[in-house]
Amino acid sequence: MYLSRFEENALLPSRAGKEALALIGPRRAGKTTLSRRLLEVWLSRGGKGAYIDLESPDAPASLKSLLLEIEKVPLGGMLALDEVQVVEGWHKAVRSQIETGKRHVIVSG
Repeated sequence: MYLSRFEENALLPSRAGKEALALIGPRRAGKTTLSRRLLEVWLSRGGKGAYIDLESPDAPASLKSLLLEIEKVPLGGMLALDEVQVVEGWHKAVRSQIETGKRHVIVSG
C-alpha cells in the first residue's frame, strides 16, 4: 500500500530550469518508493521516462553504459536514477542532461 506524501505535487518537475531532484535520507526511508511514485505520476500525465536501479544485476556498470541507457529516454522525459553512487562519475551523466535541458532527472541513493 502506498501512502501519498504531502510534498509530492511540489516535487514533480514542472520546471524548465537546470536542476535535478535529489532525494536524500536514511536507509529504508522511502526514497526509492517516492522516486518511483513521481515517475508514475509523470507517466500518467503523458510524459515519457524510465526508472533505472543501478544496483540491479543488469544495470549499467560504467558511465558510458549509463549514458547509453539515458539516451533511450525521449527528450523531455524523466529519469529516475536509484542508487547512483554505484556508478563512478554518475554526476557527469546527470549534469549533461540538466545543463542541456534534455531530460528531467531524479537521483536517489
